[in-house]
Amino acid sequence: SYVWALQRLGRAGWMLAFLYLVCGALRLARFNVQASYGPNTKSFTGLPIPAAAGVIATTYLFTYGMGIMGNPKLELVVVSVITVGSAVLMVSNIPYVAFKEGVFNRRYPFIVLFVAILGIVVVLSEPRVSLWVVFVGYALWGPVSALWRRRMGERDESSEEVTTEEV
Repeated sequence: SYVWALQRLGRAGWMLAFLYLVCGALRLARFNVQASYGPNTKSFTGLPIPAAAGVIATTYLFTYGMGIMGNPKLELVVVSVITVGSAVLMVSNIPYVAFKEGVFNRRYPFIVLFVAILGIVVVLSEPRVSLWVVFVGYALWGPVSALWRRRMGERDESSEEVTTEEV
């Protein structure tokens, strides 16, 4: 992201790139500490580094492959937002699905195989778009699902309070 657009910002550009680097190092340190207490096979805490890198790389491929970018100011905004956003998500406490187990469902092997083959066909037919959707979708899934759980949790608590007040 630095060579793509951030270098045009001078000192601010390398500071944004350094923020991404530091957040990646902190993410790895937290992963190593948490792994020493026993592996969590269901979720990661914070956006995994490969997914954060995938967001930046596929955004580059998507925008240039589709001919979207060209405005230098727009490039700076997009690259700055995805760099800072990815960095913040890496060090966040938001849980992300790990896919370490349960990817191949034994109850429905045909459906899983069909979806896997369909996914491969889609990625091979339009890799720039489909890979971008996968990486950005995964990065956004964590905060969206966390907000959804929070909202549903608050709604459940508020309905309990109403019932206790009525009694």
